Amino acid sequence: NVKNRHAGFSGIKAKPVSTRPQFEKMIDSAEQVEILLSKHIGGLAYPDADETNLIEISRKVVKTMKEAGCKDDTALTVAYLGDLPYSLHNWRRVVDKQFGKRVGKEWHDFKVVRQHGHKHYADDCKLSCDCQNDPKCEHQHIEGCHNAECVEHRLVHRAPYIGGPARAALLGWFAVLAERVAGSHAPTHWQATEKKQYLDRLQRVTAAIQENGRNTVLSTVIENLANKINKTVSSF
Repeated sequence: NVKNRHAGFSGIKAKPVSTRPQFEKMIDSAEQVEILLSKHIGGLAYPDADETNLIEISRKVVKTMKEAGCKDDTALTVAYLGDLPYSLHNWRRVVDKQFGKRVGKEWHDFKVVRQHGHKHYADDCKLSCDCQNDPKCEHQHIEGCHNAECVEHRLVHRAPYIGGPARAALLGWFAVLAERVAGSHAPTHWQATEKKQYLDRLQRVTAAIQENGRNTVLSTVIENLANKINKTVSSF
């Protein structure tokens, strides 16, 4: 069952739940997102003590971005769709078709920025070797590698260069996930050490985006979200 294997944007394995979220009366695009998310992840929950439905977290991300000053429809839609499972079909036939190609491109970049590539890229994995860009390197991780250090490595090297809406959406998710992990909504099986490691990874990626990200009309929003993340991590 694909739903039961879905790890969510956080990379943390989601838990199946028996109830579906109640829809709120929303504007057309938001309602489309709700219907789409309900179809794909409506029965999944974050593995915290409250078993928070994943769609509730998506809504929280959008709210957090708005509070940071974001009024960009593309960035907000990309964030809202953050936990929609990535596939070529969902990208081209679903997101592009329902929300337009600009949203589709930014959503694609938002989703694949942390993924292992189909080819041997130098920034795919953090390797403990001196092979550098040698395509015959024997230490390459297998395609689909989700090693936490490698995911961080990809994000640090790639995230600063994705589009403004995708970057804002990424930091919107970081802000909410950092708040959850630093507070009382971390995965129930995590100890303090695991929480600290996760928060430190978020902060290092955030720092890379702040230092190397290109200027965009969303730069102020990105900076506001980065400050929120840094404040949360520093107070943990």
